[in-house]
Amino acid sequence: MLKVDGMKYQPTIDIWCLSDEDVSKLQPGQWVTAGGAKGVFCGVKPSGSVVCMWQENAKGRDSYASYRRSLMNYAKGK
Repeated sequence: MLKVDGMKYQPTIDIWCLSDEDVSKLQPGQWVTAGGAKGVFCGVKPSGSVVCMWQENAKGRDSYASYRRSLMNYAKGK
């Protein structure tokens, strides 16, 4: 069970070890890993899809901040 303490960030979390309920409790911006890949949790879409920005995908983008913002908005359904 994930410890959610006033929406504070936790040390990097392996999301593959979390239940769907625990993933939905993560704070956007939380550092996560999955199968060795490191990234930032962006949120869970209403459909249940988990959205993360993976570091390797972010490399080579013109703007890291713009890419992150677009994925955060995507997770919110915007």
